[in-house]
Amino acid sequence: MVAEGDKVAVRLSVTGTHQGGGLGFPATDRKINVTAITIIQFANGKLVQGWNNWDQLGMMQQLGMALGPVDMDQLLKKRA
Repeated sequence: MVAEGDKVAVRLSVTGTHQGGGLGFPATDRKINVTAITIIQFANGKLVQGWNNWDQLGMMQQLGMALGPVDMDQLLKKRA
């Protein structure tokens, strides 16, 4: 966690098990580990704005809902 002026930045790692359908597809019961960075701005002791950046693609790959890493050299050879 880093704070300067009216902003606080936090890097975090979240672990859990996908047990609900809130992502638009049925629960997979797979375990996930997702990293994120959040920046929060305060005024008069209250949160007034926030910005989040998290690894959604990594989460979807861990849940089996997105392709894994792609070998670009191999992909380009197939297209030639």
